[in-house]
Amino acid sequence: MCKAALTSNRSHSNNKPIVGNGINKGILMLLATPYLLLGTAGLFYYQYKRKHAR
Repeated sequence: MCKAALTSNRSHSNNKPIVGNGINKGILMLLATPYLLLGTAGLFYYQYKRKHAR
C-alpha cells in the first residue's frame, strides 16, 4: 500500500512537493550515516596510529 501511494504521488506537478522523491532521499541519508560515522572514526584512528608510530 505504501509503495502504491508513493508511486502514484511521484507525478511531476509544479505546485506540490513530490513526496516519493523526498522519502527516497531520506532513505539514502539514513543509509549513508553509518558509513560516514565509520569513515570518520577510521580516519581519526589512522591519524592517531600514524602520530604515535614515529
